[in-house]
Amino acid sequence: MLDKNLLKYYSHEPAGVRKMQKIAEVLELEKKMNNKESLSILDIGCGNGHLAAFMAALGNQVTGIDENNEAVAFAQKQYASEGVVFSNKKLTEFANKFEVITAFEVCEHIPELNNFLNELKNKLNDNGLFLISVPNGWSLEEMVRHLVQHTSWGQKLKSFVRRKNILPKSNTQSNADSPHVHFWSYNKWHKEFTAAGFKIEKTFKVSWFFKQFYYLGGRRFVKPNSKVFCFLDWLDDKLVRVLPKCWADGWIIVMRKKY
Repeated sequence: MLDKNLLKYYSHEPAGVRKMQKIAEVLELEKKMNNKESLSILDIGCGNGHLAAFMAALGNQVTGIDENNEAVAFAQKQYASEGVVFSNKKLTEFANKFEVITAFEVCEHIPELNNFLNELKNKLNDNGLFLISVPNGWSLEEMVRHLVQHTSWGQKLKSFVRRKNILPKSNTQSNADSPHVHFWSYNKWHKEFTAAGFKIEKTFKVSWFFKQFYYLGGRRFVKPNSKVFCFLDWLDDKLVRVLPKCWADGWIIVMRKKY
C-alpha cells in the first residue's frame, strides 16, 4: 500500500491511486535488480507534473519535460519542493542517458511514433526501462474522442459543449489540448513497441468503466475524492481485475530496451 502522504499526487484521477501503486512497484523492483537507492528518470510529456513529482517523492532523480509552457510553469510552481527539474527541453537536447524513461498518456499523441521511439532509445541506458501508459483505442471513450477530434461535426459539437459550459474542459494532467492520432488495440501497441526494439515484460490493466464514465460526463456530477468517486473507483478496480485485457480502457506497459 502507498503511504497516505503520497496519495495527494494523483488520487484526483480515476484509477490514479492504482496507477501510482503499479508505478511504485515497478520502480522499486528496478532498484532492487540494480542494487540502487535511486534511479535517474526522464518523464516525457510530464504535463502538470503530478506523476513526475510522485516518482521523485519515491526517492528518484526525476527530470520532467513537456512542450506546453503553461503546464511546465504550473509544475514548477506546484512541485517546487520535490526536486524535479521541469523544462520544455526537447528529447534530442539531452546529452546524458537515463536509467528509466516514462511516457504516461503520450504515445497516442505522436504522429511519427517510430521516430519518437528511436530518439527515446538513444537517451535510454542499455537494458534500460521504458514505462508507459496508453489508452485502448477501441474503448467507448476513445471512439467518442475520435469523433469529436477528427470529424467536422464532432468538432462543432465539442465547441458548443465548451462554449455553453455543459462539460468543462478537463485539465487533470495538462492544460494542453493535443489530439489523439492513434486509436489502437493492445495487440497493435504491442506490435509497434516490439518492432521498435523493446521487450514487453509486464502489462497492467488500468481501469474499465470508471475513467470512461468520468471523462465522458461523470465529472460534471462526481467530485474527485468524494465518497461516490471512491466507491466507483473501488468497484472499477474489482471488475477490471477479472475482465479480459482487451476490455480495459488502457494499459500500463513495462518494457526493456533490447537494442
